[in-house]
Amino acid sequence: GVDEAMNLLDDIIAKGGKPDLFSYNVLLTGLSKEGRTEEAIKLFKELPKKGFKPSIISHNILLKSLCYGGRWEEAYEHLVQMVREGQAPSFVTYNILIASLSYDGRVEQAFKVLDEMTRSKFKVNAYCYNPIIACLCKEGKVDLVVQCLDQMI
Repeated sequence: GVDEAMNLLDDIIAKGGKPDLFSYNVLLTGLSKEGRTEEAIKLFKELPKKGFKPSIISHNILLKSLCYGGRWEEAYEHLVQMVREGQAPSFVTYNILIASLSYDGRVEQAFKVLDEMTRSKFKVNAYCYNPIIACLCKEGKVDLVVQCLDQMI
């Protein structure tokens, strides 16, 4: 598991090795998948101290961990900080937000993210709408599903 990977990384460092950002992103992903968001946040914050500028991939991993953990305020703060530091959200960033909001039943907010995505010049496609449509279907809101399908065409 991720603990073994962290121990291996510590061993590599102890022997003079220099892990790259990809190695840390793998650990972030592992922590995130195991629901260990606090540890992921701590590791993310250590990246600059280790000489790395977090990539959009690093940001997206942490954002996904926060969102799927229901930590919406922290996710929003992270997104704002990311933009403030000059890292623009990617197509994947927006889709993490849309999917996690939809999964949590927050369709109205998911639509707002979809609108922001469009304003940011990203081409919205079926991949973006699928989580929203799934949530609307689950809630029995067929009229809104039809509106989404019309917008997609």
